[in-house]
Amino acid sequence: MKILADPAWDILLVLYAAALQDELCSMDALSAAGHPAKEALRWIDALVGEGLVTPIAAEGLASFRLTISGVSRMECFFSSPIDTSHI
Repeated sequence: MKILADPAWDILLVLYAAALQDELCSMDALSAAGHPAKEALRWIDALVGEGLVTPIAAEGLASFRLTISGVSRMECFFSSPIDTSHI
């Protein structure tokens, strides 16, 4: 069985973990989620366009963090009850 990964979700999870620790994420950290840098950048651009992620210029490195809206939406997702009736 092949498990399909969702790059946007993987990126959001990495950024949310960083937000919980009050840290920024470098491109290397986001690529460590298992997706090629080019693909990760494409998804980051889409997430920036949705207002969930913001780029940060830190010490000459491309870094990213969730916006306030991004953090809020991730918190809402994780605080929502899970429907297990179909399991």
